[in-house]
Amino acid sequence: MYFGNTSSPAKVASNVTANSYVAHIGTAGGTYYWQVETTDAQNITSTSPVWKFEVNSNPNAPSTPVPALNATAVSCTPTISWTGTDPEGDALTYDLYLGTSSTPTSVASSGLTSATYTIASALSANTDYYWKVVAKDPYGGQSVSPVWKFTTGALPIAKFTGSYKADEPAEDYSYTVSFSMVNPTVIKTTNYWNSGWTANFTLDLTKLTFTMSSYTFSTGWTGVESGIIDLVTGQMTGTYTLWLNGGIQEQGVHTYTKK
Repeated sequence: MYFGNTSSPAKVASNVTANSYVAHIGTAGGTYYWQVETTDAQNITSTSPVWKFEVNSNPNAPSTPVPALNATAVSCTPTISWTGTDPEGDALTYDLYLGTSSTPTSVASSGLTSATYTIASALSANTDYYWKVVAKDPYGGQSVSPVWKFTTGALPIAKFTGSYKADEPAEDYSYTVSFSMVNPTVIKTTNYWNSGWTANFTLDLTKLTFTMSSYTFSTGWTGVESGIIDLVTGQMTGTYTLWLNGGIQEQGVHTYTKK
């Protein structure tokens, strides 16, 4: 039996009694050549042509992670990406593993056709996350990246929590309110209009706006408010309307400035 990766393959076995041979070629693909020399009981020898076949290579291990290894203060809704290549240029698919264990086993997404993935549901703030990528080609070849790690920062909405000075310029009046986080898009105060009322503001961190839908505060009192937010300073400026028993009681502007 002659076998190798040149067109004149070397002898790899003698006196083989079966008409099969297990060739060991490792993980590298490429072109392989083989030839069989047969000897019968009368010591007559014949030699086959040199045959060849192609062996599939495994994809290259995914590399160049984004976020970079050990990155900190990463967005809680990051876009994750990596580099994936294949020696034969085969189209690849990817399985992404992500979790808080240093050996991630939870599949965040499988069968990805591009080397990028955006986290849809916000990750926990100030938390270590570990991830890896399995690259697969159409012929069963696959490779696994190292396990990478990044640490999330605070949720963007955290900028709008804490103690605020609320101004009503038209009334030349100000007071203190505090906001706390309800979820990644909603904050709550328990002293709306300096009246001890609870109100929820829904923030759109993309459009930089906030809304307080029609809200019933106490008997007869309802209100709405909407406005703009500043991601840098945490300031919120909104226009409000308050009704008492169906009639407009007050309209104006609120400016909420972090203390």
